[in-house]
Amino acid sequence: MSTTPNPRIRPLLDNEEVQRRFPHVRWVEECTSTNTVLADEARSGDSSGSVLIADRQTAGKGRLGRVWETPIGATLPVSLRTKVRSENLGLVPLVVGLAGLLALETMGVNPGKVELKWPNDLMDRESGRKLAGILCEAIHPSTTDPTTDPTTGPEADPDSTVIIGIGINVNRPVDGSDLNSLVIDERAYWLSDVLNDVLGARGRIAMEVVAMEVCAAIARNLDALEGDRVEVHRELVNRIATLGRSVQVVQVHRTWEGLAIGLSGNGALVVQRNDGSTEEVHAGDVTHLR
Repeated sequence: MSTTPNPRIRPLLDNEEVQRRFPHVRWVEECTSTNTVLADEARSGDSSGSVLIADRQTAGKGRLGRVWETPIGATLPVSLRTKVRSENLGLVPLVVGLAGLLALETMGVNPGKVELKWPNDLMDRESGRKLAGILCEAIHPSTTDPTTDPTTGPEADPDSTVIIGIGINVNRPVDGSDLNSLVIDERAYWLSDVLNDVLGARGRIAMEVVAMEVCAAIARNLDALEGDRVEVHRELVNRIATLGRSVQVVQVHRTWEGLAIGLSGNGALVVQRNDGSTEEVHAGDVTHLR
């Protein structure tokens, strides 16, 4: 992993909100996985607030062990390392997702165009295509392995180190040279398409602008979570598009359907089954049923 300073980190270094929570910023040409690099450093004793961005990942990490590779110039992988109180771990993916949504709206995306799907996806409201995804990992002092879902891992110490990964589809690839052997399927949605429609512009969006807006929004939302958890929970309930929708829940050993009726205090999705019983969903793939 190259460590030569990249001039594109300047907006992040100049932003007070980012610097207060994430003073160490790196932007590299290539690495295995931005989440893995920050997690490995944390297990080696470095828990400093950090941002790591890569032009390309060779072994990017998605949810449930999936591999996620990033085309150069098309997708933006950002990972951040910070400290979070244990009682807030379950809300972190949602808070980060909301931050991503607010950052997109700051950049010109019309409110309601993109929605937050529990627990960690930003989707186009009309087509259901994915614009961004989030993967959070809590590094617990008692274990050498990261917990890929903070809501189901072992109880953490009061100050847990958390790795926050967010991958954003920024610029639609224009030809095969952008793909780097990755096949972009029809489920992908692109920020460039959204903003071109909104602003009537054409061309590629600067990655450093997206990175700065997203990181600043994440810093603000994490600060808000520490300051007023009840208010943050209320805002999440108002903005999570999954609530009130019929959903299909796919878990390791079963698939079932129900109505998403609420969000628990620790971030679990409360789903009412067809027989009237309710269950808290802490992990699994949730699909909106139309």
